[in-house]
Amino acid sequence: MKLKLAVIAALMFALTISAMAKDLDLSGKVLTIKKLITTEVKTDTTNKKAIDFTFDYDGKEYKFSDITKNKVVFLNFWGTWCGPCRNEIPSIIEIQKELGTKDFIVIGMACERSEQEINKVVSFVSTQGINYVNFMRTKDIADYYGGIKFIPTTFLINKNGTIVDQKVGGNSKETFMTWIKTVLK
Repeated sequence: MKLKLAVIAALMFALTISAMAKDLDLSGKVLTIKKLITTEVKTDTTNKKAIDFTFDYDGKEYKFSDITKNKVVFLNFWGTWCGPCRNEIPSIIEIQKELGTKDFIVIGMACERSEQEINKVVSFVSTQGINYVNFMRTKDIADYYGGIKFIPTTFLINKNGTIVDQKVGGNSKETFMTWIKTVLK
């Protein structure tokens, strides 16, 4: 009986955290990655699951998979120092405004030279009016996505959490929208 109660309590806690994660408003936040959950590394990223990791927000721990569950994910690796990245950010802001719903989310991975440059990223995000959540990229995250040899690099992840495509280099809003609509059906 005690075991059943413990299992029920654990399930209730997990469901509560999952529901809270869906209601999180992380717009414009810059967060650090706490711990990787997925550790598999392949050079080919197509048709493999998006990486999962934990992060802390407002005193609670959440998982990437909680905020992306059943959503098409536009995962953009970028840097404050990268010209093509800076050029496409206004388009990505517009995409988040237009498509950011229960079915779609934009997530940035800031590729600064070190994770300690978070204040630089926070300032940049605020100044540019970036309306989507950003994480400070770690080496493990970059390795999982094939090394991220060039930025910007953007991955499109379907509602099942599978990476379906990637684009390297700066792109226009129109190019991104056409690309996204192939998965957002």
